[in-house]
Amino acid sequence: MTDRLFSSLEYKIAPVAPGCPIPTIIQHVRAATIDVCERTLLWRFEQEYITLTAGVYEYDYDTPSGTAVAAIIHARVGDNPLTPMTQEAVHLRYPDWPSTDVAKRSTPRIVTQFNPDQFCLVPIPDGDETYNIVMFLALKPTLEATAMDKRFFDDAEPLILHGALHTLLALPNKSWSSMELSAFHAKQYAYKTGLQRAKANIGMARASLTVRPQPFS
Repeated sequence: MTDRLFSSLEYKIAPVAPGCPIPTIIQHVRAATIDVCERTLLWRFEQEYITLTAGVYEYDYDTPSGTAVAAIIHARVGDNPLTPMTQEAVHLRYPDWPSTDVAKRSTPRIVTQFNPDQFCLVPIPDGDETYNIVMFLALKPTLEATAMDKRFFDDAEPLILHGALHTLLALPNKSWSSMELSAFHAKQYAYKTGLQRAKANIGMARASLTVRPQPFS
């Protein structure tokens, strides 16, 4: 995996925001990138499988350095898909989860989480067999990141530029401040976010269209 630095957009942003310091540009590019990743879920990642431990229901995500999980795209234990569920919904279905009762352990069917760094499994895994969990995740940069996977950064560059310029140009009392230009980039950002989300969901796996003739009655 090759990373691309957020500072690589400096040469495109500086002419529009003359006098803006590079650290400020990086800060706004990173914030825009995080927002793009959260809104579009474009940065996809297959996590290495994790072998579950009997009686343990909470596990750390295993993602590249400088990344956090934006969403779970798909998760399965063996051949059985896991249903994503909020913690509140889990407690409605399993009021005493996580129970210490060994008899209530079983094959996990649900995935949820308490915090952004870990996921939880319901029911708690038993020791009857070896369970491996496979997860496909949507990632985002952390607040300390200086770069992200080049493939996804390149793909979303126009959108990230609009997002960064929208917030940069809206800063008050700066040599580069321009509410008019900020509003323009905000509109472009809002419009293209939906397009990028659809693109990320569909990707290159577009099905061909067919027409089925309908018989006359």
